[in-house]
Amino acid sequence: MSLDGVQVDDEAVEAIFQGMTRTSAMITAHDHAAALNSSLAPANELSQDLEALKQFVSKQKVKREDTKKRLAHLKK
Repeated sequence: MSLDGVQVDDEAVEAIFQGMTRTSAMITAHDHAAALNSSLAPANELSQDLEALKQFVSKQKVKREDTKKRLAHLKK
């Protein structure tokens, strides 16, 4: 029953995709074209990204609890 709280909806997929795309462009772990000359976003944008992540996590926690309640009958 480790999946009883899993809630993946379009909103979550889109948020994760956008966040991964944004951060992947900033890190050196990925091989980017040298012409891109990408760097970290300014501090205010990173703060906004962090706030968006916190909001995403909060929403997912609520969704997880709702899903657990809806699927509680499976544990009986």
